[in-house]
Amino acid sequence: MAPRTSTFQRQPATDREGHRCARLYLDAHPAPLELSSGGRSGSISYTKNTKVYLAGPDGFTPVLSSWHRNVLVPAVAAAGLTPVSPWGNFVDEFDAAFAMAAGPARTAVLADLDKRVGDANAKMIESSAGMLAELDGVDVDSGTASEIGYGSALGLFICGVRTDFRLSSDNEGTRVNLQVEYFITRTGGHVHAANEPAIAELAERIL
Repeated sequence: MAPRTSTFQRQPATDREGHRCARLYLDAHPAPLELSSGGRSGSISYTKNTKVYLAGPDGFTPVLSSWHRNVLVPAVAAAGLTPVSPWGNFVDEFDAAFAMAAGPARTAVLADLDKRVGDANAKMIESSAGMLAELDGVDVDSGTASEIGYGSALGLFICGVRTDFRLSSDNEGTRVNLQVEYFITRTGGHVHAANEPAIAELAERIL
């Protein structure tokens, strides 16, 4: 999809006033935008943010990790979106930490790693325009639930996917925990029974 170009007329006095007009326009239009250049012509070209954060416990098992890497990520990319995966980072550092003997030193290393992972994931969510959240399990994964809440508060468009047939809600009014579902639907997104319609809804809203 070709990037849109928005042109702002500069005031005849200085270039600074022209940039101020551009800044006022962007502040009034909070959709995620990525500025690319100012340009000598006075126009500002920007590309819409297409990043979608992939929330879910996929990296905790070899089977789900393979599915995440070989099926989910390509499916999101094929829709024209930019998948942002939290899995695959810090692997070598965690392997080294787990190889250490149990004790205070190992605990300190893992505590530092845990904080860095949480910070990295938060920054990936903050840089994204949307979120695709995997909701399978007897209950929604606690990390996924917290990422949904954070993304919803930031204004990301969120879609959830639950393929698990087991009951996981407070009552028949929702498919998962009512607060988790609320944080999804308040963004305009829905909880789907498959990834395909969820990805399609994200693409329709973000692209």
